[in-house]
Amino acid sequence: MRSRIRPAAEADSPALAHILTACATESPASLGFVSQASAQRHLNAAQEVNEWQAEADFFPESRILWVAEDNATPVGFAYLMLGSKRPTPQVPQAAGWKLHRLMVHPAHQGQGHGRRLITACLAELALRQAKGMFLVVYETQQQALALYQSLGLQPVHTEQENKFLRLHYMATTF
Repeated sequence: MRSRIRPAAEADSPALAHILTACATESPASLGFVSQASAQRHLNAAQEVNEWQAEADFFPESRILWVAEDNATPVGFAYLMLGSKRPTPQVPQAAGWKLHRLMVHPAHQGQGHGRRLITACLAELALRQAKGMFLVVYETQQQALALYQSLGLQPVHTEQENKFLRLHYMATTF
C-alpha cells in the first residue's frame, strides 16, 4: 500500500463524488444524517464536489481541497474554507479556517487516511500562518470525535441541532 496526500485536481471530481456518495449511502451519520434516505435526499455529490474544486482553484488563498490516495486511487478528501462561519463567543474568529468536510471511503476507513489528511491540513495551515482551525462534528460520529481529540482539537461548544443530533464545535490554535 502506497498512500499519499496531495492537492486535488479537476480529474479527481468523479472519484471524490463517489467517496461522498459512498459515505452517505453506507454511513449516513458521517454526514450528520439520521438515515440513508435523508442523506440521499440532501446530497448531489457531483455538484458539491465540482463546486468545491472550482472554489479551491479560484480562491487558493481561502480554500483547500486535498486528496488521500492509496496506490494512486483517491480514497478520501478534506475540504477547508477560510472565514466560513461568523464569529461567536464559542467559536472565535481566531480559528478562521473551517474543516468543512473530511471524507474517507467506508472501505478505506480505519487505515489512517483521515489522520493523514488532517495532519497535512494542519501543517499547511501552520505554513500559511493561520491562527487556527475549527470543525463541527455530530455526537453520533464517535470515531471522528476520538480522531479529532487525538490530534489536539478541543471541544469549545456543544449545541442541540434538532431532536436527534447534538453538534460539537472543536478547535485548535497554532
